[in-house]
Amino acid sequence: MILAEVAQRLGLTDVVLKKYPSPVLKGKWSCYKISLERALRKKSRFLAIIDLPQKIPFRIFIQSEKRKTSLKPIAELKLVTTGYNLFDAAFLLLAGEPAVAQAVFQPYLCGKILSQNLKDWQMDIHDREAHLDLRMESLEAKSIAELLKVLFEILNALHAAHSL
Repeated sequence: MILAEVAQRLGLTDVVLKKYPSPVLKGKWSCYKISLERALRKKSRFLAIIDLPQKIPFRIFIQSEKRKTSLKPIAELKLVTTGYNLFDAAFLLLAGEPAVAQAVFQPYLCGKILSQNLKDWQMDIHDREAHLDLRMESLEAKSIAELLKVLFEILNALHAAHSL
């Protein structure tokens, strides 16, 4: 089962795996609780909710540039450019506080996101949750786990930036 392998690769604790009605993995990584669900109809789609240990008072939305989305829920956010051209061409980054997003999305983190080589995903971070929607052509636990590790790095950087 792919979700069990994701849990193992991440080194999650407090792991709970459910197979019915849809495959779900719940666990804890450091201070983050994660729930990862594999969609029933589209087997190549995963949805995750990551509970944050403290509220982030601003919103950040990131998605691959080629993905279609409704702008209605994110209309109040501002477009952020990182200055890292490869990243800016591949991803749409919106934030309630652009200066915080620019401080977090430095070349190191942008490069790590690009290295994942995933073309269809989005993440919306606000309040005490991060929502991830990932679609993959080939199902690989390694790719999912590596992306989640990078997303945990983003969340750690956001918490650090918020506490300054």
